[in-house]
Amino acid sequence: MLHAYIIQPRKEVISAFMELGYRVTQILESPRFAQEAFHEKCDSIVVSNIGNPFELVDAICHRDPNVNGTNSICIGLGDLSSLVASVVNELLGVDKSKFSPLSNLFVLKNKPLLRGLLSTSLPEYSGYFRVVHSVDEIKDAFRQVPSGLVVKPLDGSGSLGVFRLLSEDDIMKDSARFSFPALAEEFFFRE
Repeated sequence: MLHAYIIQPRKEVISAFMELGYRVTQILESPRFAQEAFHEKCDSIVVSNIGNPFELVDAICHRDPNVNGTNSICIGLGDLSSLVASVVNELLGVDKSKFSPLSNLFVLKNKPLLRGLLSTSLPEYSGYFRVVHSVDEIKDAFRQVPSGLVVKPLDGSGSLGVFRLLSEDDIMKDSARFSFPALAEEFFFRE
């Protein structure tokens, strides 16, 4: 049976893996917070530092001395947890075709690096972008691309802190809410 060790999972993630036939062990940080509610549905491992992949591997191997890379995988769905899971998988000897290596995750997480690589390999899809450190730099970027900008914090993921700016009025309206440094990208709209 395949075994998924999932770092601080949501209830839906546990259910999805169980429906796929996986044995699931949730990895939680002490003290247990919101995950306590579905503790009964699967096994749990509690560690003191969820960001330490060596502690996670020790805890997994202590719980299951027969763990190996052919029957197990560690899953992390957040920015930090996906990086930690990648290191755990490497340490457990999980086949690299089953998970994203740390180097790939680093490129995906580093927005300016990713955009630079895309502009080199796929310039027709890249458009204007630059790292900005102030509202004045956002205004300057907007002057370069008057069709609009998308501004997103460098340290976030998802849509939190992302702004679509179609006018200088939008810049002023949202100026107090920007998080710097940020990536300013050309806004593409296609019908």
